[in-house]
Amino acid sequence: MEETSSQQQSNNKILVIDDESIIIESIQADLDNENYKIFSASNGKQGLEILKKERPILIILDIKMPGMDGIEFLEHIKLIYADPYSVIVLTGHGYDQEIQKCFNLGVSSFLSKPYNVHVLRGMVRHIIELKQTQQELRESEIKYRSLTQTATDAIIAANSKGEIVSWNSSAQKIFGHDEESILGKPVTSLMPERCRDSYGKNVEQSFLSEKSGNIGKTVELCGKKRGGNDFPLELSLGTWKTGDERFFSGIIRDISSAKHKDEHIRMLHRALEQSPGVVMITDTTGVIEYVNPKFAQLTGYSPVELTGKTPRVLKSGKQTDEVYKQLWTTVTSGKEWHGELQNMKKNGELYWESASISAVTNAAGEITHFIKVGEDITRLKQTESDLLNARDKLEETVEERTCELKSSLREKDALLTEREKLIGELTKALENVKTLKNLLPICCFCKKIRNDKGYWDEVETYLHEHSETDFTHTFCPECAKKNYPELNV
Repeated sequence: MEETSSQQQSNNKILVIDDESIIIESIQADLDNENYKIFSASNGKQGLEILKKERPILIILDIKMPGMDGIEFLEHIKLIYADPYSVIVLTGHGYDQEIQKCFNLGVSSFLSKPYNVHVLRGMVRHIIELKQTQQELRESEIKYRSLTQTATDAIIAANSKGEIVSWNSSAQKIFGHDEESILGKPVTSLMPERCRDSYGKNVEQSFLSEKSGNIGKTVELCGKKRGGNDFPLELSLGTWKTGDERFFSGIIRDISSAKHKDEHIRMLHRALEQSPGVVMITDTTGVIEYVNPKFAQLTGYSPVELTGKTPRVLKSGKQTDEVYKQLWTTVTSGKEWHGELQNMKKNGELYWESASISAVTNAAGEITHFIKVGEDITRLKQTESDLLNARDKLEETVEERTCELKSSLREKDALLTEREKLIGELTKALENVKTLKNLLPICCFCKKIRNDKGYWDEVETYLHEHSETDFTHTFCPECAKKNYPELNV
């Protein structure tokens, strides 16, 4: 069936259907100053054609007409149009049966002929204003329903008894109940049993009353899905009155994901607070927004003292400006910087820090903060320095000992050379006299000596071959006396 046009909200068209032209002319004249646009037809069939084309807001209809009369006309428009038209039926004496039929067809406004012009104008004005108000309400309801049905949050309305009277698509997604099955049910059906107990026996009255303190506030509650699973929700509760009845509206948001994110954030915060490393977070200009307790413990500055300042307060002057320039260029380009910095504590004491500085970006990839994670390596650097000094001292000692050893070795080499020379000479001497240190066989008669080859040599010959001694011939005193007595030796 066709719907009436939405243009009826500003519609001022009136269709008059009567077979008496004098009645039509009279009505046109009586309503001429009311700013209405009048269309006329002499029977129901003509009226249907005009109705289809012009869609008037009001029909003034005579019952008895030739061709299609008023009753048939009403039956036709009831079948064709879903939204009933406002109709004023013109009646006369003896129309009781027809009037009853009109009532059955939804007509409630009747005007007897001859009519009173003031009554006519009043009825027309009242019906049109009522029709326009109804249309405005209908369009307002359509807009409201469109807004609620497209909202990402659940929007629920309940009457003063706590019965659900409105339910949007997001409510269905969150709770799992469709609109048809949940309308008329108490709002407590959306709450776990353990949560209902906190409001006493009359949950609806205690929760929805003005005294509850919930109206106009956003509170956290427990919700229950269709399957029975509990979940955390956030409820913003409002109220309004229509006539004498009070209604309540609730905007509900499933905060399970938000709760999980909050817990994740709290866990990260605890990790930062309890971290053994020093952590500092700045904005994109380098202004400090957060330092963890370890950072404050190391530097001697409290978080309050550092917040709002820049890391320059820690500069010791030991690094060149080029180091900081290279650091800033690296992190602002989105890369990570690693290095060692010698900074100064609040008390002026220097300390070494091994630091890693990187950018923090949002979902769009834009840099929003910088974070530095560092470690106090002062003891490590001192140990490293001590080791270097010890190494230098050891190298110096080794060098001294090496020089001494080399000198000792040179002396030893000289001694060894001399020793080898002496050994050589002794060996050669021994070789020359080796037979002299042994037992030599000498003939007891001729006094010849047996050589190494087994031959017998004269003493002079043997000694001459086995030594470097030069011989001269002489004679001993005994031989001289014996052989040359005349010499009187």
